[in-house]
Amino acid sequence: MARQYLIGAALLIALIVFPLISPWATVILTVALCEGLAALGILVLLRAGQVSFGHGLFFAFSAYVVAFMAAAKVGHEVLLLVPIATAASGLVAAIVGLFIVRYRAIFFGMLNLAISMVFFSLLEKLFSVTGGADGKRVPRPTLAGLTLDRETFEFWMFYITLALAVVAALGVARYLVSPGGK
Repeated sequence: MARQYLIGAALLIALIVFPLISPWATVILTVALCEGLAALGILVLLRAGQVSFGHGLFFAFSAYVVAFMAAAKVGHEVLLLVPIATAASGLVAAIVGLFIVRYRAIFFGMLNLAISMVFFSLLEKLFSVTGGADGKRVPRPTLAGLTLDRETFEFWMFYITLALAVVAALGVARYLVSPGGK
């Protein structure tokens, strides 16, 4: 067990230091951390005996919520946009869950995939509104009310994403050793 903590601590230190040494890597590492969050979700589902191919739907829905809010001039604040987009994606997940909760194994996964593909098709069919699967261009949001240059913004977004990923990983690790996660 102590070895796992040492490996985790070494990885965390490397992730904290690496963007300071190589600033070009911040965007790549931020995307990797986001994909790691999706992998944590899949891990929890797999532990429950489910398999999901529908994570893309929830990531995409969150991204489009941010894009439409920015286009409507509702807000450009990251600390406001992220919780709203997360809540909207959670609402979509709850609605999707109502339809697929009673299915198990491959049927659960295939229904997730089917619903994701319906969303993808809607994005493509409503290209004039959504920008298609490539999305909409939005201006760089503010961070705590500050308008930052690109490199500084990417730097802070990496560290915010890293903090969220660490909290999520610790939460999932704690859940997996709990009676509900076994």
